[in-house]
Amino acid sequence: MHYMYFAMLLFWLTGVVAAVVSLATPPPEDWRTVRTTFFTRFSEQQREDELEPQPPADEDKHTMQLEEEEMAAAPAWRRAYDWVCGHESAAEERVHAAELQRHLAEVSSIQQPRRERLLLNTLLVLVLATGVGLLAFFTVSPFSADQYRRAQAAKLQSMGYPSPWPEDEL
Repeated sequence: MHYMYFAMLLFWLTGVVAAVVSLATPPPEDWRTVRTTFFTRFSEQQREDELEPQPPADEDKHTMQLEEEEMAAAPAWRRAYDWVCGHESAAEERVHAAELQRHLAEVSSIQQPRRERLLLNTLLVLVLATGVGLLAFFTVSPFSADQYRRAQAAKLQSMGYPSPWPEDEL
C-alpha cells in the first residue's frame, strides 16, 4: 500500500474512532472543561480540582522558631547528617510547600504581560514569514523549461548518452 493511501486511511480511521468514542461516552462535567477548550480559554472560573493557596499562619512562624532552636541544640553530627541527606525541619518543608504553591500559581496562570504578548506575536509573524519565504524561494524554479532541457541534454551528451529530446525541440 502506498504511504499516502495509508496516511489517508489513518486520518479517516482516527477521525471515526474519535467521533465514536466521543458519542459513546458521557460528556464531561462543566467544571472539567474550564480553560481546556477554545471557547473557555480565558475563563477565570475556579475549577474543583485546583488547589487554593493557603497563606502561612502565624503559628507556623512560632513553630519554625522553636524548631530552629531545637536544630541549634542538636549535636553537630546530627546537623551534618541532616545537611548531607537533605533533611529539613517540618517548618522549612511547609515554607517550601507554600513557595512551591505560589510558583505553580504563577506558572499556570494564563495571563501574559503586554510586553511578552507583543514579543511572542512578533516572533510568530517572523517565523511564519520566514517559512513562507523559504517555501517560495525553493518552489519557484529560476530556469525556464527550455533552459532546463538544454542543460539536461548537455549533461547527458557529456556522459555519452543521447538527448531524450529531438534537436528541433532544443
